[in-house]
Amino acid sequence: MQGRDPQGRRAAVFLVVGVIDEAVDTVGTAILAGMARTAKPPLLLKVGAQQQRSRHPLGRVLEPVPAPWAQLADTLPAMQDARAQPQALQQALARLRAFAEAVVGVEAALFARTQPGDATAVALQWLDARQRVAGDSAAPGDMTLAAWRTQLLRAWPRKPALARPHRVWSRLARLRLQRELAGKAAYPPPVQQLWHSWRAASGAD
Repeated sequence: MQGRDPQGRRAAVFLVVGVIDEAVDTVGTAILAGMARTAKPPLLLKVGAQQQRSRHPLGRVLEPVPAPWAQLADTLPAMQDARAQPQALQQALARLRAFAEAVVGVEAALFARTQPGDATAVALQWLDARQRVAGDSAAPGDMTLAAWRTQLLRAWPRKPALARPHRVWSRLARLRLQRELAGKAAYPPPVQQLWHSWRAASGAD
């Protein structure tokens, strides 16, 4: 993947992963909101705004990268509602819609992507990450965690319309959930992981 991508794509991949990871919990969201709102264009960083730079490691990488971080920051206050126990999957997805669309917008800028992105796939991946952190409280009150995880898997597209690095990440995360629900080890052997990564990167099923 790195060989095919222009210089700097590797950092962009880590940015996308970091943004979604930080938004899973309350502390991470507060940190991310502050970084996104104070991000400076590269020119300002070159003329003496160094003292205003974030001290958070992710912020140091985020600030000089041109992307719609402000739009993403605008969605973060609502993430507290997204972490509340949902009544149903559609409600959970609706709470995450603005955030997921903002992530897709950031990816479009980072990877020069012109095709529409699959915000629902982003939201489902976040919900999977959330249930790993919150456990039973991530599922609707009338549903077991196992049933909730099964519902997430069924709704999660195998071939999401996302930037290539995120397609790989999404496929491996979905595969982990699928294997766990089947009673298998969470991670397949390295050769299988490589095969799934290649299929996702190539856009195959």
